[in-house]
Order: sequence, then structure tokens, then C-alpha cells
Amino acid sequence: MTEQRRGPLDAVLFDLDGTLADSMHSIAEALAETLAEQGYRTSPEELMPHFGPDMQLVFRRAVGVDEAEAERLYALYLPTYYERYMPDTPPLPGADELIDDLAARLPLGIVTSKLEAGARSLIANLGWSAHFSPIVGRDTTGIVKPRPEPLLHALAELDIEGERAAYVGDTEEDMQAALAAGIAVRIGITEIRSEQQLREAGATAICHDLFTLRALLVAVIEGLPEAVPSTAPATGSASA
Repeated sequence: MTEQRRGPLDAVLFDLDGTLADSMHSIAEALAETLAEQGYRTSPEELMPHFGPDMQLVFRRAVGVDEAEAERLYALYLPTYYERYMPDTPPLPGADELIDDLAARLPLGIVTSKLEAGARSLIANLGWSAHFSPIVGRDTTGIVKPRPEPLLHALAELDIEGERAAYVGDTEEDMQAALAAGIAVRIGITEIRSEQQLREAGATAICHDLFTLRALLVAVIEGLPEAVPSTAPATGSASA
């Protein structure tokens, strides 16, 4: 077993969809299909700006339904997505290399708004199960981002403080949750949100691809002064 080294970070936590897994379009397609079957007109492109909170809220915002109807639509969406769309989800470019590199250095965890069982299935499909513990889903704590509890749960399992951790995500809710949990390094991925949106939500650094993210995190883990997110350059693929 490779010995994990400990630098300024003791762990890195990740969101899953749109951060490591290239799943945002398939989720949007499954949502649009579910809605179309129930008589609601929309498109994957119209749905994606609403992503971030729990799916019931996505339904409510996207097509203006009430809470009860959102729950009904969510129950219909689940088998459509998990059985037909999720199994074919690929990793985002650079995800395999990023995870292999970081897992040899320090513990990694997942904090997602997916159901925990669904997250574990997707991670297994992608061949990453050995690299992630803890895996925290929306039902693990019963509370979803932007509340900090899911991230605090993961930190408690790892027995570390937020100031010694990083969190990587792709929505405002990810950054807000990490900020509220006291996580020092909050990195936004511009998969479905702009740099400005992520910064305003609390990101300390922005990366536009996982190759740049890997370089940034390795530099932070190694304790290089120039890698401190608050002083990273404002141009290029990673910036403060």
C-alpha cells in the first residue's frame, strides 16, 4: 500500500455529478423525459440552470409545480435516471488521473446530493470505490447542500477540521456549504456555472478542467506557497 503523505491538507472532498462524473446532461435528459411523459414541456438546456439544490426544488423551480407534485415527479424520475441513464455515465476528462494521484497522497471523500446508494453505484461503475471513504449522499444525513451538515458529517468521519480540508464542486450550493462548514480550500469547477457565480458563493479558487485542478491540489498538498488559492493568478485555467 502506498503511504499517504500529509501536507497542508488532510483530505479532499468532492461533489460527484458535474465535478468528477460527466453526468449533468444525462440527468437533464432524464428529467426532461420524465416531465414530458407527465405533460410538462421543457428541455435539458432549460433545466440545467436550476441544478444545485435537491431535485424536488429543481422540479418546482423549472416547471412551477407545488411540493406534492414535485415529490411525485421525483419518484417517477428516479428509476428513469438510475436504471437507464446512470449506468452509461463516463468520467469527466482527467478524473481518473486526478483520483489515482490524490488517493495515493491523502484520504478522499464524496459529498453529493445524490442518494447515497446511487452515488455508490455510480462510483462503482466508474471503478473508484476503493478510493473514496466517506461517501455522503442526500439521505445520509437527511439534509442537503447548501446546509453544511453533509460536509460536517464527512469531516467527522475523517476526524479532521475543515481548515485542513478542501472541497471541490460545481454549483453555488457546493461553495456555500463548504464555506458554512469552515472548509478552507473551496474550489469551483465551471461545468455548469460561471466563475463569477462560484466566486460569489464562496469559492477560493476556480478551475475550468480537472487537469488544472490536479496540478492545483497537488501543489496545495505539497505546501507550495504559490498554490495558496487566495493568491492564485486571475488568468488561465485556475484562478483565485
